[in-house]
Amino acid sequence: EVIWSMMDSIRREALFYGAVVCLRRADSFARRAQPVEETSEPWEKRFLHLCVEPLVKSDLSVCVCTDEPASFLPWTDRPVRQIEFPDCTRAEQIALWQGLAERAGVTLDPVQCGSKYKLSPRQIATAVRQLAHQDRNPTLAVVNQVCGRVLPPPDQGGIRRIRTSYTLEDLKLPAEQKQKLQNIADHVLYRHLVYDEWNMESRFAYGRNVSALFVGPPGTGKTMAVHVLSNMLDLPLYRIDLSQVVDKYIGETEKRLEKIFDTAEKSNVILFFDEADSIFGKRSEVNDAKDKYANTEVSYILQRIEQYDGIVILATNYKRNIDEAFMRRMRYLVEFQLPSPELREEIWQGSFAPQVPLQEIDFPYLARQFELSGGSIKNVALNAVFLAAESGGPVTMWHILESLRDENLKMGKPMLPQDFAEYAPLIRS
Repeated sequence: EVIWSMMDSIRREALFYGAVVCLRRADSFARRAQPVEETSEPWEKRFLHLCVEPLVKSDLSVCVCTDEPASFLPWTDRPVRQIEFPDCTRAEQIALWQGLAERAGVTLDPVQCGSKYKLSPRQIATAVRQLAHQDRNPTLAVVNQVCGRVLPPPDQGGIRRIRTSYTLEDLKLPAEQKQKLQNIADHVLYRHLVYDEWNMESRFAYGRNVSALFVGPPGTGKTMAVHVLSNMLDLPLYRIDLSQVVDKYIGETEKRLEKIFDTAEKSNVILFFDEADSIFGKRSEVNDAKDKYANTEVSYILQRIEQYDGIVILATNYKRNIDEAFMRRMRYLVEFQLPSPELREEIWQGSFAPQVPLQEIDFPYLARQFELSGGSIKNVALNAVFLAAESGGPVTMWHILESLRDENLKMGKPMLPQDFAEYAPLIRS
């Protein structure tokens, strides 16, 4: 009754002024107003009956606007003119940034803004208005901050925001791996130049996403590298919680992943799949219905990653467990290995904050004697600092070696005093 009364008031006002009626966000309104028990009925049919028919019966012109694709023609015998507005291309977004910024007196780089952020015209206008109010000559950091606030956060089950602080200088990797990370960042920053101005889009009708696979043993810096990429691009990082995504019921995993990808595309974030082999594993021979649907699930994910207009990072400890089709579709492969003695020494030295008191720490010995991953070194350093804090003194070699022995024991590698070479006398038997 409330809807009928509202439509009667709109009809009366439109007839009085001779106006065209525009019903905006019709899909959102219809779904919100429709009872759960009636969801089997198409919302377009119900919306026409409740909101449109009372107006067109009075010979009023009605314009219905929806956020999602909709079709009204099957449910009415009246002529319907349907106009679809596709998402803005990068060139159109750049033009919007440039025109709106010039009008508002804001100085920024429209090419970088249009290439980096996937904003709607309304969101671009909102961002420019905020910048005009906040800072008419914004730094890149300020633009990133404002765009991040304009974009809706992907608040979906199975996806969680990860706060990042690491920079490329914090990451102790060989120059080759660091260059690959820079290549991934450049792929995002120069998409407009390559695909639009140089017209490479004509040669790649699909599969233009930025996808990377990080492979390597635990503790070698895969997750840290994802954090670094997030900071390099000033884009939010979201980790996919596979425990909430993978479902034993057929088709449910695909539905959840589709929702995550759709939301992430609108929010322009980096998607991070850790322990990726649990969901992107190799397809098997079909021996029963379970194998068939498991393979269908993997095939769906392959296609969805190719269609995703954003950045997807996969990390796994075991390259051999990843389906070959995934490997072929990954734009970049970055392999992480245990650090060399030179890098281990840098990691040891960088694991202690400048405020931590150290007493005669033999970093060259630690790097040379123990082949540890960067993650294990950081664990040893932190535990050693706590041991020193408990004793009330500076961190000594004894604290580090005791902590190192506990770390190896945790991994099932008991150590004998002779394993510590010249520092064996410090270790209790």
